[in-house]
Amino acid sequence: LLACRCRLIHPAIIIYVDGGICSQMHQYLLGRYYAERGMKVVYDLSWYQRNGRDTNGIHPRHFEFTKLWPGLAFEEARCAVNFCAHHFPVIKDGMHFPLDIQPPKYLHGYYFFDDNKTYRELFSRYFSINHLVHTNKSSIIDGWTGTKCALHVRRGDLANMDDCFYGKVSVDYFRSAIKLVADKFENVKFFIFSDGFDWVESNLDPYYSPFPHVMMKDNLAYEDLNLMARCDCFISSQGSAGKFAAMINGKGLLIVGSDPHDAVWKERHLNTRVLDN
Repeated sequence: LLACRCRLIHPAIIIYVDGGICSQMHQYLLGRYYAERGMKVVYDLSWYQRNGRDTNGIHPRHFEFTKLWPGLAFEEARCAVNFCAHHFPVIKDGMHFPLDIQPPKYLHGYYFFDDNKTYRELFSRYFSINHLVHTNKSSIIDGWTGTKCALHVRRGDLANMDDCFYGKVSVDYFRSAIKLVADKFENVKFFIFSDGFDWVESNLDPYYSPFPHVMMKDNLAYEDLNLMARCDCFISSQGSAGKFAAMINGKGLLIVGSDPHDAVWKERHLNTRVLDN
């Protein structure tokens, strides 16, 4: 605070960033809300140097936001700002997004907009399909002339969490979702994304194998999200990747489970279908 008063550091909203690519996007949007109101916003990336792994300590989490969205303004917090950040007032108000604050403040946590319309509009301003980076892997999706369905199966650290914040989906959920897509669309091909392909092949093969499909292996997280967003419909899982892909696309059919955390996406992406978990 003294450094800010002495103008050694410009007062800022500092956003602590951690987790995978969807968490990075969400936390970026929190900062954009304040930036649009004339405040200086910087992002603290120290978690990726200090930890950088999922909750079970196995899968690495890299900072990939600027690879996926290279055209967006992004300012990383300098060392001096990081030092002072730990002395800034920290906003902690459960899961509710603190709308009315002024810098200097340090936001450390996962905040969510109570107004899904505001979130939807903010998301579409920054994360549209037209702003996605193009990669040499895009042709894998774009080359299919029929309906492209992204099937996302999140395993990893969420696979065995009994109190999983994201809700859990069952094999029956995936069976019903695949059937819904196959019945609704002609000439459909399933592009399967997962961090647990052994589980996918052991449990879901009878449901997707009758249709054209491809296992989308050996991609970085931002490449998976990039490719998923190019599809026409999205079967989501635990986590946010399938949901974020649908919102980037802007119009494709999104299928989610009936857990309350998942069902709220019906208000964020208007073309959403809720199925029993």
